[in-house]
Amino acid sequence: MENSYNKIMNEYVPSDFIESTIKKLADTPERLIGVLHANTFELGSITSFGYSRNNSFGNAIEGVFKEIVRSNGWTAEPTKYVLSEYHLNTPLPPGKKSLAVDQVFSHGNTIVFIEQKIRDDHDTSKWRGQWDNFSLKLSALTEIYSEKRVVGVMWMIDDNFRRNEINYQKMIDGLDNDLRSNAILCYGESIDNVFNNIDGQKQAYFRKFFDFLVQWHNENVKVPEMNFDKFPYDSIRAFEKLNERQALNFFGNPDITEQVFPIIFPNRQTLKIYLMILKKIEKPSQKEKRITPLVQKLVEKY
Repeated sequence: MENSYNKIMNEYVPSDFIESTIKKLADTPERLIGVLHANTFELGSITSFGYSRNNSFGNAIEGVFKEIVRSNGWTAEPTKYVLSEYHLNTPLPPGKKSLAVDQVFSHGNTIVFIEQKIRDDHDTSKWRGQWDNFSLKLSALTEIYSEKRVVGVMWMIDDNFRRNEINYQKMIDGLDNDLRSNAILCYGESIDNVFNNIDGQKQAYFRKFFDFLVQWHNENVKVPEMNFDKFPYDSIRAFEKLNERQALNFFGNPDITEQVFPIIFPNRQTLKIYLMILKKIEKPSQKEKRITPLVQKLVEKY
């Protein structure tokens, strides 16, 4: 199963720092270099890459947890609902046409939906918005699955952060009786109780989930290498994915070639190999014809 979990993580979390950096430079170098930054190119590029990884991390671990739950006899249900398909009494915000739920599972006559957050550390304005979002989904899904019991769960994965626990619990206590009894706030491994109390098992869902993340983190979370010459063919694969405009900008923009190339191609090894490849192409494309003299000039200059 770990291979399938790794596949999910790889689908969501960017792992190729070299390709990501080259593409950003080719598209909009101003995002990584220039005086309108408080960071060096090295720090800025690593920070940008880290930000993109963190942005997709939540969706990735949702996918991993879904597979863990499915492997223990639960069925993963659709997570998107077009509201016009249902005749709901639940009051909807103006313009609200659909609901997107993080996780929805079924077992027997019970539906469990989960709004999954990494940690509960938001300020007042943010937690209230998250509660409104959760309570709307609890009410709407209770109607959509009217013939089943619907349990709504607010799950904060990191139980070290409980900034709004009291506020959330007060909101749950204020729900109507039929909704209140099926709304659950849980932190960390207490998510296990939600499933085990329903299906009668004694599964350690959280431990499987957490242990996998520890392993994945140890194997995949590293400070990126700034010397791209150590991996020339990774860079060359990234060059080949650039369109003509991007390639011309990357190899022809002096802001990039003078400020960045000495950092990422300090020995020019990658540029030398790429030039040899370009010169051996029998029928070069328009892009290859136009960038060959630029790469030639860079090899000779630096």
